[in-house]
Amino acid sequence: MKKHSVSKGLTIIFYLFVYQLCTIPFIVGMAISNHIGYLIITAISLVIFGFFLYSLWKYFKKDFSFKVNVTKKIPLELAIFIVAIIVIGYASEFFPESGNQKMVLDQLHNNTINAVLTSVFLGPIAEELIFRGLIAKLFFPKITDYKTAFWYILVSSLAFGFAHVTSLSLTIIPYILMGVVLSLAYVRFGNIRYSIFLHFLNNLIATILVIL
Repeated sequence: MKKHSVSKGLTIIFYLFVYQLCTIPFIVGMAISNHIGYLIITAISLVIFGFFLYSLWKYFKKDFSFKVNVTKKIPLELAIFIVAIIVIGYASEFFPESGNQKMVLDQLHNNTINAVLTSVFLGPIAEELIFRGLIAKLFFPKITDYKTAFWYILVSSLAFGFAHVTSLSLTIIPYILMGVVLSLAYVRFGNIRYSIFLHFLNNLIATILVIL
């Protein structure tokens, strides 16, 4: 049983590692001043990342149906979740800036297009499939009681937080809180697309505020 759990954990680590590798071509593209060379590298980067997302989605969806008590008040609860991510985004201003935030800000200033592609569009899909989807698929495929939901949200949120902030400091709190909202959204809606949308919206708002 323990060996089986280790194998599942390694699967998540593998996809996280590949996810990080897929962002490297975008970073390389930022350093290219030649417009044609930049466009070629960016196009190749999109193809590589697209193939990764396709493979990740296929693995996530294969033989998996998330068993949860889905809410019937989707519009109302979705509105509540949107307000929650806005509040957390605002509250994060009161916490120290993390290394991840600094890196994203640098990328936005150096190459806005690549930064937007990775942090607003591609990143949320990959991270939700890994931190919400795979953790549910491999460890919590059936959540029909509060105890299981609690452990799923805790594990998913902590994994999400420590993936963005490697040290135990106040900088991790906003990421954990965001992880709680996104995990809870997956539990309430039973559809990973809602978590992806909320993650996308959070990153979009943050990016717009930085650009403006």
